[in-house]
Amino acid sequence: MNVALHYRDNASATRTLALEIGAPSAPRSLTVRADVADPEQVRHMVDDVVITFGGIDVLVCAAGVHKDALRVTSSLQDWDYLVGVNLRGSHLCARATLRAMVRAGSCWCPR
Repeated sequence: MNVALHYRDNASATRTLALEIGAPSAPRSLTVRADVADPEQVRHMVDDVVITFGGIDVLVCAAGVHKDALRVTSSLQDWDYLVGVNLRGSHLCARATLRAMVRAGSCWCPR
C-alpha cells in the first residue's frame, strides 16, 4: 500500500517516518504539508495524494493539538485553534477524501 503522511510544521520528522515505513512495506510514500483547519489546503493535500497515487482507499484522521491551560484562563483564540484542528480538521479531511473516493467510484455514499 502507498502511504501519504500529512504534516503542518515538522517536515524533517515526517520525511524520516515516511522513509521508515516506506522501505519494506510501501511501494511509495509521500509527505504533504497542510493546515487541516484550512479547507483550501486540505483540498490541495487530497488532490496531491490522488494525483501521486491515483486515488485514496483509506484515511486516518490523526491530526490533533492540545493547549495546556485551564479552561478559565485559556483564551478564545486557543479554543478556536483547538477546535479548528481537532474537529474541523477531521471533518474537512474526511469530506475531501470521501469526495475523491466517490468521484473515483471507490466509495458509495448515500445522498
